[in-house]
Amino acid sequence: MSGLVKVRVHDAVYEAVDANLAAGTLVIPSATATESGLPGIAAAGATALNCIGVAAKDCVTAANRAALESGTTAAPMSAPFVDASIPTATTTVYDEGWFKLQYATGTAVARGDRVKCAAGGLVTKWVSGTDSAAAIIGRCAEAVGTGGGTALTRIDV
Repeated sequence: MSGLVKVRVHDAVYEAVDANLAAGTLVIPSATATESGLPGIAAAGATALNCIGVAAKDCVTAANRAALESGTTAAPMSAPFVDASIPTATTTVYDEGWFKLQYATGTAVARGDRVKCAAGGLVTKWVSGTDSAAAIIGRCAEAVGTGGGTALTRIDV
């Protein structure tokens, strides 16, 4: 065999159902009914043990999309319009890879530290002896100060 091509088979498409989600948000499954028939997702909470990955792109709930895409200002000649720039309700969720993710404020995270979910789908440092090993979702690949910020992170859930 002269070569090997890696094929991604674990990434799946989900629908945002509980709130609008930004790209890079850590997500968990949601039991809320979906309009698409796809499984629903919501932003992960602090120390979530059921994180399924990272939202690949911005997405809005179907209810919010309907409200946002209809124009609310006077269009030329009173013509109705649809704002096509509103994100869809669905997104791919990546369960493994290197991503620039948003870290929560309050705790410095060094390169190589294990990380876990923070409130609002953010990332924070996993603390040995305090947090369950099941909460680990990856490792920090770029140091982050106590002020939080965006940093490269290796996720493998």
